[in-house]
Amino acid sequence: MVIAICGISGSGKSSIIKKLTKIYPNSMGVDILYPQDDVIKQFLHWRYNGSLNTNIAFSSYLLESCQQRFDQAQQKFKQKFNHLDGILFLKRISIENYIYTAVKLRQKKPKYLKAFDEIFDSIADLADKPDLAIFLDASFNYIKTNILKYSQIKKRQHFFANLEYFEQVHQSYKTMFVALANKYDIKYKILSLDLFSKPKDFINAITEIIDEHQNKS
Repeated sequence: MVIAICGISGSGKSSIIKKLTKIYPNSMGVDILYPQDDVIKQFLHWRYNGSLNTNIAFSSYLLESCQQRFDQAQQKFKQKFNHLDGILFLKRISIENYIYTAVKLRQKKPKYLKAFDEIFDSIADLADKPDLAIFLDASFNYIKTNILKYSQIKKRQHFFANLEYFEQVHQSYKTMFVALANKYDIKYKILSLDLFSKPKDFINAITEIIDEHQNKS
């Protein structure tokens, strides 16, 4: 089974997946959208440092390479587990990249977003389409508080240096995610993190969603 943990930067996807892989022994987690490679680091540097002319190129690169990284993750997963009783956890899915890019392109003439829509529809084969996507919904204050806890100084600096952009992304994220999930027939559940006072409580809520989905499969 493939379960995606989705949501804006700062919603806690990495730490949640780390905890889930301990709860479910026949599982592994992987980030196929933003892995730590030099090309992506450079594109992110341009995105967060004011370049308005690399967003379509960045998204196209991610879409092209997402299939390869997902195939590699599948092969690694199948060496140890199987999809009948195991879970491959994905940190984000490819439709989420669309959101970040679309918000950036709103700063330009409408023709650029229109062109990007056509590119995305043409080459997004959704190889990473999960059996279920769990969307982590959170207020922007929750996100900012979470970002401040990051050990990676550069990630904190990028976020607060681009606070207005991330606030715009946050305003659109949930609505656009739901629209894209419906468009591409992706099953999803929304979990509101602000409703939980302790991390263990929303981890329990996530496991309930996963277990319920497994029992139905």
